[in-house]
Amino acid sequence: MATLLVPAAAPWLKLSEALDFVRAVRPERAFPIHDATLNELGQEYFDGWLDFKGGTEYARIPVGESVTIR
Repeated sequence: MATLLVPAAAPWLKLSEALDFVRAVRPERAFPIHDATLNELGQEYFDGWLDFKGGTEYARIPVGESVTIR
């Protein structure tokens, strides 16, 4: 899989499960989705873990910008 959109926040989500999901799928790159409930600190925390331990290219898409899904 080239691109994975990974949930970043939900009542049922644990960060460890998000990491396991990304590692299991092994995409070329990943972007977070479903993160409206995270404040700036929460986003930085999630992003830091996914970037450090996700095993893939990871980035947040800035508001108002886009990427091509491949």
